Amino acid sequence: MVNKRNRGTARHGPLQLLERCANLLLDCRCQLCDVPCGARRLCDTCILLLKKQRLTVNDGCVLCALPLPIDSPELHCGYCLRQRPVFQRCIAATLYSPPSAQLVNRLKHHGQLGVASTLANEIALALQRHAALGEPRVAGSAMAAAVDVIVPVPLHRRRLRQRGYNQAVQIGRALGRQLEIPLDLQACLRQKEARAQQTLSRRQRTSNLHGAFVARSSIAGMRVAIVDDVVTTTSTANAVAASLLQAGALSCDVWCFARTPAPG
Repeated sequence: MVNKRNRGTARHGPLQLLERCANLLLDCRCQLCDVPCGARRLCDTCILLLKKQRLTVNDGCVLCALPLPIDSPELHCGYCLRQRPVFQRCIAATLYSPPSAQLVNRLKHHGQLGVASTLANEIALALQRHAALGEPRVAGSAMAAAVDVIVPVPLHRRRLRQRGYNQAVQIGRALGRQLEIPLDLQACLRQKEARAQQTLSRRQRTSNLHGAFVARSSIAGMRVAIVDDVVTTTSTANAVAASLLQAGALSCDVWCFARTPAPG
């Protein structure tokens, strides 16, 4: 006859403890809707929703990734035709709208740092989409193999203290691990705390960022990928690229998770 006490303690043996730990690890919740989804970051429904927001090579301006009208024969948006950005080009993974916007919000404003890996994975997939098509429309396009270092868009130290982390750094770290590209957090620093950009026009954003970034000479001769969560008007990315190029960087490309559509 089995001793009841022994039978009770058997539930807490090594195998049972490992099983309980495995169940806890696998009981992950979807980063968007919070339903259980095993060991994955997103549930099937939210994955499908996110896939619908993915941008393809032909969806936007070949320089800044601004989404263009469906079946547009144009390769460039009006902004880039009037003034070409200093970076080579921007590769955006998704359109900034639900559910992409919710993921950005959870990382940026709610401290859900695990979301950074999801965003980084989407950027890596976008790079694969561009590489698979060989980018016939753009010579020298940004691919992971043509990048020496990842530089996240820096935050001013005061903003960094307030938030506790830089979301671009979190994405850059995850992306660097996945693509095996080193991360440089000292290559470009934000020396000027500018006004919040959200309510500013394109021209105001550019003026607001004048002198905001300074790059170090250690970046000289390097091919750089500037990483950020969202690109809105390219003003920030362009200012970072300008400082890096002035410091001697060989080239700058921009990789972001989401690209906002044109206003209106």
